[in-house]
Amino acid sequence: MQRASRETVRAIMPESIELYREKFTSRLEAFSDLVFGFSLSLLATRLDVPAKVEDIYDATRWLPIIGTFGLVCRFWLEHYRIFATVLLPECSTP
Repeated sequence: MQRASRETVRAIMPESIELYREKFTSRLEAFSDLVFGFSLSLLATRLDVPAKVEDIYDATRWLPIIGTFGLVCRFWLEHYRIFATVLLPECSTP
């Protein structure tokens, strides 16, 4: 059985395909937002209350957490840009 080309399928059912792509993209984007948010939440729960007040200002305590938080946020931003520039315009083409 031969598969239909994209153009043939779009000519037959363009609305349903576009609706499916939008739903899939929205769900995938929502799931990835959940994963990134969960990872940032886990990172925040790793913070412990120091025994002494002076330990709050210790740079060796905060730099790894701030660096990791920034790295995860950067990945999240790049992931958003990929969805905005690559996947979403494909949904609106006829």
